[in-house]
Amino acid sequence: MIAGFGWAKPVQFNEQNLRNPRTDVIKIALAGPLSNALTAMILSLVLAFTAPFFASGFNNVISIVTEILFYAIYINWGLFVFNLIPLPPLDGSHVLFHPLKKFPAIYNSIYKYGSLLLFGIIILSVITKSSLIPIGNLIEFLGKGFLHLVGYR
Repeated sequence: MIAGFGWAKPVQFNEQNLRNPRTDVIKIALAGPLSNALTAMILSLVLAFTAPFFASGFNNVISIVTEILFYAIYINWGLFVFNLIPLPPLDGSHVLFHPLKKFPAIYNSIYKYGSLLLFGIIILSVITKSSLIPIGNLIEFLGKGFLHLVGYR
């Protein structure tokens, strides 16, 4: 964590309060990434529908707003993809490994070392200047693809 930013804390909930823990845990895990995807889609629609109005009077303010929208779209697609990676503590791990709760030893060991593994992969990617988790192409595909789908040229 750098300056209080960079490592999110998971939302705490008690599985005993859920009506159907088997499926509700997965729904809770998918809520975050799906909210990022929905945000990216809404921002893409905003950009696509406002772009024709921007073209008539192009100035610095409009170019800044357009750039902010692009960054927000791609950041949200990035968070969507990144959080679905099946490594603890990311949401994708809850979807993939929740059935292993029947085997506490395996489940606990995965979650015990998952954060260290993820942190190690990130550090190793920075040191080697290579992408050990190649998600950039998928993020670009989603960003450009949805912008194209909503009519942004």
